[in-house]
Amino acid sequence: MPYFGAQVDVDNKYYVTVKIHGPLDTIPNGILKEVKGFIAAMVPSYNIDNIPEICSRLAEDIKERYLDGNNLIWVQVEIVTKQDLIFGAAAERILVT
Repeated sequence: MPYFGAQVDVDNKYYVTVKIHGPLDTIPNGILKEVKGFIAAMVPSYNIDNIPEICSRLAEDIKERYLDGNNLIWVQVEIVTKQDLIFGAAAERILVT
């Protein structure tokens, strides 16, 4: 499935990459800039240093805000530390009719 994504450097500690999966022709204009701003605002607001928990919380928050279950259905969050350790989480929303 196609996806679009954004990457944000958080406090020079690690990189957060988010991929939102769905048909590319349905992606609203300007959403990448909005998603980058959302990541930059949310991660520090968690006020925790537990990277796996940050991944999970961010995936759920993005799901709640951006996924509609029809066009945008799945989000992947990946954090790469400056020591090249990778952590990840995913969340999905599928509409059942």
